[in-house]
Parts: sequence; C-alpha cells; structure tokens
Amino acid sequence: MGHLDSTHLMGKLISGNHLESISLHKRDHLTGLGNRLLLDEILENWQPNSPEVSSLAVIMIDLDRFKKVIDALGHSAGDTLLKLVAQRIMSVVQEPDTVVRMGGDVFVVAHPIGLKSMSTEWVAKRIVELMHRPFLVDGQQVNISASIGIAALNHGTDTITDLLKHAEFALYKAKGTHQGAIRLFEPELAFQAMNRYSLEIDLRRALVLKEFILLYQPQVNMTDGSLQGFEALIRWQNPARGLISPLDFIPLTEDTGEIHAIGEWILHTACKEAMSWDGNFSVGVNVSPIQFESEGIVNIVSSVLATTGLPPERLELEITEGVLIKDFANVLKQLWALKSMGVGIAMDDFGTGYSSLSYLNSFPFSKIKIDQSFVRGESYPKSRALLQAIISLGGSLDIVTIAEGVETQDQYDQLAADGCLGAQGYLISVPMPTTSIRDFISDFKKTHVSD
Repeated sequence: MGHLDSTHLMGKLISGNHLESISLHKRDHLTGLGNRLLLDEILENWQPNSPEVSSLAVIMIDLDRFKKVIDALGHSAGDTLLKLVAQRIMSVVQEPDTVVRMGGDVFVVAHPIGLKSMSTEWVAKRIVELMHRPFLVDGQQVNISASIGIAALNHGTDTITDLLKHAEFALYKAKGTHQGAIRLFEPELAFQAMNRYSLEIDLRRALVLKEFILLYQPQVNMTDGSLQGFEALIRWQNPARGLISPLDFIPLTEDTGEIHAIGEWILHTACKEAMSWDGNFSVGVNVSPIQFESEGIVNIVSSVLATTGLPPERLELEITEGVLIKDFANVLKQLWALKSMGVGIAMDDFGTGYSSLSYLNSFPFSKIKIDQSFVRGESYPKSRALLQAIISLGGSLDIVTIAEGVETQDQYDQLAADGCLGAQGYLISVPMPTTSIRDFISDFKKTHVSD
C-alpha cells in the first residue's frame, strides 16, 4: 500500500461508506473491523502530521467471562456476541479512530490524541460502560464486562513499537485488579512484566532441577490431643531467589499450565513420603481449581495411590471454593469419584467464599478447614459468633471442623471449648521437612503420654 496518511486511513475504517476500501486481508472476517495486519501498518506509518494531533494511544480491550458464554451457549453464540461487541465499540469512537479485532475476544482502538479528540480515558470508560450492559444473543440475555489497558506515546511510552506491548502490560494489570477495570501503562508495569517473565522461565525449569520441596504441618485432634495428620506445603528453593512462598508462584503456575505437572509431583511426593512415617497419619494435599478442568485428576490420584501404596483413607485432598464455581457438575462428579475411592475431601479456607454453605449440601466433604482469619479475630464478637456457627454447622452435618492458624494456647482452649475438633498452626508446630517427622512423632507421643 506504500506510505500511508494514517489519519486518512483511520477515517476510512470508521466510516461504513469507506470500509470496502480496506483490503480484505486486512479485515477481520467475523466483525468486519480491521485486523492485526491493519493495526501493524497504521502503527508503523503513524506520525503526528497535524498540529491538532500530538500523540497516539492504544486502548486494548479484553472481554471478561467470554469463555463462560461459549461454554454455556456454544461457539456460534460467541461469534454473535463478538459482532455485537464490535458494534458497541464502534458506537463510541469517532473519526479518525481505528478499531481492530486482534483475535479471540481482544479488541484494540488506535486513538489519536489531539485538541479536538475525545479523551482516551473517556473512550475507555464509555466502552466499559457499554460492555457492562446486557447483550441479547440468540434470544438469551448475556452479561459480560471488559477490562482495558491503555498506553500512550509520550506518556510513559517513548516509541511507537512499544505501544502494543505496553497496552498489554496495562491490560494484564487491569485483569488482575477486578473485572471491568481500566489501567494506564506506567514504567513500573514493564519492570513487573520482565520480573514475571524471568520468574516464569525459572519456574518452568524448577521441577526438572528438583528445586521444589515439601514441608509438613501437623494437625491434632482437639478432643483427645492426639496427632491425626499433616498438611503438605510446597516451597520453591531457587538458588538465586532463595525460598519462595507458594503465594508468589502458584498463581503463575496456574496461568502457564505448569500447575498440572507440579500438582502431580506434589501428590506423588506427599503420598510417597507419608508411607515412611511411623503411624497411619493422614496427609493433606492442596489441589488447584485448574487441576479439575479435565477429568484427569481422578486417574492421577488412583495411579499415585497404586504406585506409592498409600491407603486411600490416609489421603485428604484440600480444595477451595474456586474449584466449585468453575464447572459445578463436572467437579461434583470427580469429587464423588474420589470419595468412592476412600479419599477424604476437605474444604479449605471455609468461610471466606460467598456461597460455601450451598456447597455443603451437594459435595462429599469430610472436613471443613476454618480460615485463620476467624481464629485471629476470635476476640471480636462477630468473628466469634461466625466461628461458633461454623463449628456448629460442621457438627450438625457430621463434618469434622479443623481450625487453621492456631498460634496461642488461649485460641486453642477457646476453640476446644466451642467444640472444634481439630487444630493446625504454629502453636503445635511450624512446617517441617519429612526428615524431621519421625522425631516429631516420637516427641509428640512422649509429651502426650506424660500429660
């Protein structure tokens, strides 16, 4: 096409009368908008060729909950929704803006900034507002939202070639904030992105290099003070970064898909090491919601138990509410299959979700783990009331309750008085390597007998 007047080209795209002037290979076949080829060409040739145009912003839009629409209504409904989304975005922008579909559910607005143009933030807010309104797709109401990242030339971005990359950094940050968020790029985001990329590279090698270790935190029976089991807790021992908490790397493993291999390693290692303990103590293993997205978790657990020889009743899988809200029917089926094998199922961090109570009626929970925030706030009347209600609920449903984060004797005594059946926390022990468990069990038995 040769050298372009970018303002002229942008004007053609926004005008229905001139859409045909954009060659077919630069148009998105589904929505009729421009595609990535057109956007690349505009960015490559853009220059502030008018006193009224001083800069260029890239507004990157990603639809929230789009996958849920496809899962529920099918790909045809998804295509219809994308067309409607394109129309709403087009209703916001004005000449000489350009709207393109990057692919999937990601759209981009190339927005020249000048004296007569609408502000970039106004365009973004208006798009978010329109995406929040219900859509009618094949006779059904569909509710989505949109997250937006913005990068602007001469506003933290020095070169035109960095605009898309910086807008993507801002979008990633927006999606990590909340649905419908708008985030402007700032240099700190580029630094964070590079750190994340570096961490991702190290993480992909960590399993092969055997940098992961498991620590175990004991759990006691509060009715008789006996030791009942241990929870396996993963740590990442990186030579350069030191000991890394799972809070800092597990979300990344879920984003990259590495959680499947790492989760299987955790399960196998915990079951194998539990077989070396002196006694039939249970071992609790945390399972990510991502591991339930296919039905492989049942086969993996079955294979691990067969390989390690651990009796199913000694294994307890700890899940959070996030597992339950993704695919109710599929997860329910898998949990009952695991339960039928004899494996225990515990709901972790109970009380922090918005609909935990409704799940207790359907899912095969053998244990409720009371979140440590309730234990720490026990001295406050409301927290105390909620704590007592959870313990009472567990007793009524014949589900064992165990309190996490027990740090003081007063907390322990009060929980026991309220009827809580189990406790875990620093008062009992800090997490320990499996090599320390034999001595811990021996010392614990001696102390318990002497009491």
